[in-house]
Amino acid sequence: MLAVWPPMDSLDLWFIIYRSHGRQNLQTMSYIRRKEKHTVIALIAAKGNSERVPEKNTRPFADTNLLQLKIEQLKESEAFDEIVVSSESEKILGIAVGCGATPWERNPSLSRPETPMSEVYEALADRIRAAYGNVPLAWVQCNNPLVDAEYYGRAAVAYRHMTSAYDCLLSVHRVHEYLINDGQPANFERSPWSRSQDLPPLYAMNFAICILRAKDMVDWQSLVGERPFLFEIPRADAIDIDWPEDFAYCEAEYKRRKGL
Repeated sequence: MLAVWPPMDSLDLWFIIYRSHGRQNLQTMSYIRRKEKHTVIALIAAKGNSERVPEKNTRPFADTNLLQLKIEQLKESEAFDEIVVSSESEKILGIAVGCGATPWERNPSLSRPETPMSEVYEALADRIRAAYGNVPLAWVQCNNPLVDAEYYGRAAVAYRHMTSAYDCLLSVHRVHEYLINDGQPANFERSPWSRSQDLPPLYAMNFAICILRAKDMVDWQSLVGERPFLFEIPRADAIDIDWPEDFAYCEAEYKRRKGL
């Protein structure tokens, strides 16, 4: 079964509050959230260096840096009971402390390019489970600077209202393009030609936020379960910084939106 945000019938009061008041009413959202007695831990796994964009997480980005900005966005959402930053880098851990997050030093082997991500997922989720129990764990990366506090608040809302039909929440964006696989059309017929607006909806993970139980991440060694709930973020906001040109574009767009 596949679900894509937003299913109005399952979000009732939460969605109405967010749509009616937006981030001006984040404190009210937080009050209601605390009454539900849920614990969600946000985990940022940040390496000290990046192969394609050197020091991506800590180099200047407009009036901040990607790590500081992401911690501030998560805190502003008031959707998470704790924000943990895991890194081998003293610089990153120092920024985490300065921003009020919980720093976790990790084995440098988990930050090496050749280390499979499955090992990283398992190790970090196992540590979360040991420290907090089998809590919902929000995997968040720094690379999506245009995904702001409102998106994180809405993702937490969606997760809390998921039914047992779903085992995780994945942030995605819609892919509305003509795709080719092994030399053949993957999502359209060669003839007669389909209009782009008639292409079937496909979705790509953008890793802005994924929420699942800590034990599931350990067992799966992955963020993706068998029955994901898809939380859609517009592609324009979900840009993932992988290359220097992505960094330059996101910085310029962030400045434009903030009036800097």
